[in-house]
Amino acid sequence: MHKMISIFIDERGVATITLERAEKHNALCAQMLDELKDAVTNLSFNKAVRVVVLTGAGRVFVRVEIWNGCVNRYKQILLHAFGQRQS
Repeated sequence: MHKMISIFIDERGVATITLERAEKHNALCAQMLDELKDAVTNLSFNKAVRVVVLTGAGRVFVRVEIWNGCVNRYKQILLHAFGQRQS
């Protein structure tokens, strides 16, 4: 199965998650959303990660109408994952 996202963590603790569906304007799909959820959860437990940057491959970050619908859906997951972390 082809990965829909990539993750890179630099020496400063900046984790960059890249959406890897440039040919589809990074349109979100079930697999990508599952990968994002897993990535955010895993990064939240990594004490070396200080910040997470979300970007998209190609010319488009993500199709706006799809992104707006997903933000509310996954907001609680993000708040839970990073809100519970102790510095």
